[in-house]
Amino acid sequence: MTVKVYVPKDSAALAVGADELAQTLLSACGDSISLVRNGSRGLFWLEPLVEVETAQGRVAYGPVAVDDVPGLLAAGMLSGQAHPLCLGLTDAMAFLAKQHRVAFARMGVIDPHSLSDYEAHGGWAGLRAALAMAPDEVVQTVLDSGLRGRGGAAFPAGIKWRTVAGAQAEQKYVVCNADEGDSGTYADRMTMEGDPFMLIEGMAIAGVATGDLLVKGHWVVSRYFKEEGAGPLQDSWFPTGDVAKIDAEGYMQITDRSKDVIKSGGEWIGSIDLENIAMAHPAVAMAACIAAYHPKWDERPLLVVMLKPGASATREDILAFFDGKIAKWWTPDDVAFVDSIPLGATGKMLKHRLREQFKDYRLPSA
Repeated sequence: MTVKVYVPKDSAALAVGADELAQTLLSACGDSISLVRNGSRGLFWLEPLVEVETAQGRVAYGPVAVDDVPGLLAAGMLSGQAHPLCLGLTDAMAFLAKQHRVAFARMGVIDPHSLSDYEAHGGWAGLRAALAMAPDEVVQTVLDSGLRGRGGAAFPAGIKWRTVAGAQAEQKYVVCNADEGDSGTYADRMTMEGDPFMLIEGMAIAGVATGDLLVKGHWVVSRYFKEEGAGPLQDSWFPTGDVAKIDAEGYMQITDRSKDVIKSGGEWIGSIDLENIAMAHPAVAMAACIAAYHPKWDERPLLVVMLKPGASATREDILAFFDGKIAKWWTPDDVAFVDSIPLGATGKMLKHRLREQFKDYRLPSA
């Protein structure tokens, strides 16, 4: 039977001979062991920390030197037997037993280069959840979680994401700061070496929360008709101008146009959601939601409504219809009734005309 043996391959373990130890174990045991190069659990004074998988759990030995290997094997290390370097079950060690690890939950547990190992220990759950949400929902979830950056400033991560989401740019970047936030803890280095896919997943979630929909394919246009210059493509991807979400089954829902999203106090409010609710009102024939200037919040929703022939409804009737259907702060600040809403040749509402028409509109809350 092949026994799984773990020897860390992070910087701390390598500095005290982990590579030489791993090679010695392979030479001595051959095919009787399956060697996994995991990350450190953070017990640097016990590195190299060797763990052996047994029926009772992983048994730890450390610090193990190359010269200790013959004695350990003779004592029955591969079956978890006693030895002066035996530390017992890894999870029962005093340093670890008192901890409830969250960000470090996989540190030292998995093979950091194995995608299947990462997924088997809860990896990608956050990304799957984010893909089933609208970008503004992801940002709000991060804000509500209280997640903060490490280090002295402890700046809320959600505020950073909200700022990037609201920024207008053709291209945005997600950057991983690899500098140590807490000097002497080596926590950032441990994360990069022991659980790198967690960083990649986090960066992907940030991209979902702050980015737009781009498409690529053989039949995707490379430029607009009669357009001069470089064209719209970004690294061969076509920017649709849409904000979208993709659920865990791969279905995509376009939640809004980037230019139609209402950015209120740094938060995103989807105009399409508000329009769909308004148009479900029995008196409403058509509704368009646009951003109106607000001195405190920068933008607030203004609902432009065309009523059905012979129907009647007041501002209060329309706004009350939103109760319980959306977050309270999403509710439009005002309703403007019009005889018609401008449409294009394909029946699409021309919101740019409405924005021009109501550019000087003063909200009652302003």
